[in-house]
Amino acid sequence: MRTILLILLLAVPLRAQLQVLYGGVPLRALVDMGTAPSGDVRSSTFTLHNIGTTPLKITTISVLGTGFAIVPAITLPFSLAADQSQTVTVRFQSTAPGKYSASVILNDWSTLLLATVSEGLVLVDTTGMARSILSADALVEFGPTPAGRISQRDFSLENPGSQSLAVPPISIRGEGFQLIFAMPTPTAIAAGGVILFRVEATSDAAVDRSAMLIVGNRQVALTAKFIDPMLPIGRFVVNSAALRSGNQAAISIVFDQDPPADATGNLSLSLLTNSLGFDQAIQFLPSGKQSISFEVRKGIRSAQFGSSSSVILQTGTTAWSGTLSFRVANRSDYLPLTLAPMGIQIDSARAVRAPSTLEVVISGFDNTRTAGREVFFTFYDRNDVALPEGAYSKGLLQDQFQSLFAQSKAGGIFELKAVFPFTGDTSAISAVSVQMANSIAITKTDRIKLQ
Repeated sequence: MRTILLILLLAVPLRAQLQVLYGGVPLRALVDMGTAPSGDVRSSTFTLHNIGTTPLKITTISVLGTGFAIVPAITLPFSLAADQSQTVTVRFQSTAPGKYSASVILNDWSTLLLATVSEGLVLVDTTGMARSILSADALVEFGPTPAGRISQRDFSLENPGSQSLAVPPISIRGEGFQLIFAMPTPTAIAAGGVILFRVEATSDAAVDRSAMLIVGNRQVALTAKFIDPMLPIGRFVVNSAALRSGNQAAISIVFDQDPPADATGNLSLSLLTNSLGFDQAIQFLPSGKQSISFEVRKGIRSAQFGSSSSVILQTGTTAWSGTLSFRVANRSDYLPLTLAPMGIQIDSARAVRAPSTLEVVISGFDNTRTAGREVFFTFYDRNDVALPEGAYSKGLLQDQFQSLFAQSKAGGIFELKAVFPFTGDTSAISAVSVQMANSIAITKTDRIKLQ
């Protein structure tokens, strides 16, 4: 008896703890959700409030009736703390005219819901194999579509009633959307009749678009997401003969087919090995950087670098290996590059005579940065005959070259100035030639006339 009495004592306050509100006031025995046209939606929201001082367990939330549903669904059981509330929304939708009712059960509370459906036109999304009846608060998502392509959804306006109904005005409000009728719009739809129409969305760029489909007094939200276009395969086109130190090589990106839409991409150069020191001359011109953007334009197969279909790569003056890579929309490609070590390259040479000296100036670059191992000067008399003894330096300039390269940010560029004391008539010397060596090869100049 004590156990039964304890259960009875607990049951009374448990019931009193739950208060159900509708419209901010205690729940009535009957809730009329009003009248909705065919296919439209009516919703009613109830509030479960724990007015007790201890937690309340909610075990039952259900609705029994055709066309009625709890949205969103609620996971049971759950507890309400003292003075805590939880909302429950019942949604009603039906296409058949008539009167409808349902029971809503909330723990040990219950109420009756009434709803009326009047004859009216039903708006249906008929895209693909699915049929989705659209209410006034519906959202239709077109889904991701590559920019430059048309995204479309099919709709029908149907009369499920027993009498002919007038067709309301149908329009679209929103940029990038267009209304396409599969047949001329009639003024009325007979009982059981249907008219079809289509909505198309387009964009030449990756962007999110939105619009309203307006059917009489009903407005349905439309959204379309356009992503980077599906571009054809793109490949590098490079003049491989120009890929050597001290050169400028034109680089192009060419697609197999005409791109269907505009897009923006990026071209970059990643140096994998360049242990010979910093070379600021390795860059895309005129940006001065090792990464540059480009544009893909609809119908043009070559990527556009500003107003040009190619970009110039300044190769610098050091030996290096790296990778060219580009990425645009759904496409990417890479191209390994190697600039091989080579002998010293002499860009200019001059020789000047003074009353007591001969001065030789050599400008060029060494992409191995090993110059100075050997430098040999040969002088020539007035008859262009080589003098028997040349000026020879073996290793004497190596430290100076290494010091220059260690401090320089200009790659392998150098200028060598050699001054030779001379006793006698300097006009007896007509020319000089220079031989230099690095770790790869020996480089010789032509005869340099003295000025």
